[in-house]
Amino acid sequence: MSGFTILEEQLISLDEIKNTELSEFVAYWRLKAQGRAFALRKDIDPVEIPTLLGSIRIVAIEGNGLFRFRLYGTNATNPDGADMTNKTTKDYDDKDFGDFVARHYAAVAADGQGRCWHIKAKVDEGAYEYIRVVLPISYNGETVDGLIVKSTRIKNEALLWRR
Repeated sequence: MSGFTILEEQLISLDEIKNTELSEFVAYWRLKAQGRAFALRKDIDPVEIPTLLGSIRIVAIEGNGLFRFRLYGTNATNPDGADMTNKTTKDYDDKDFGDFVARHYAAVAADGQGRCWHIKAKVDEGAYEYIRVVLPISYNGETVDGLIVKSTRIKNEALLWRR
């Protein structure tokens, strides 16, 4: 499938997020970061955030623009409608969508600054609007070598939900 088309993409300050779930997600990450530029992966405990877990992705940065999903929440959606756990952004059937996700991940990986985007798009099957937050984490405790990601649907046709 290659039906993903971006209609609008807006960067939002992490401090200006109005969505409650996303604000709670950022607050949890900041608590775990303990003043550092990133949270440690070992400190992220899914048991502490059960209401947020379904749409979270934990991503390993493998270099050369490759991002591997270590966890892909059961409520996370994508144009492929697939579980991406243990796959990479290059494994999306919809290559345009995979490139778009990789671009967001690469921006945070490059400078270690968390970001939030409001995305309006269309997919062959219909409207696809959501807010994505991408935050840096560290597996090794020294560098940003991972990401934790949460998105919240605004408009998402049922046809795009996980199969």
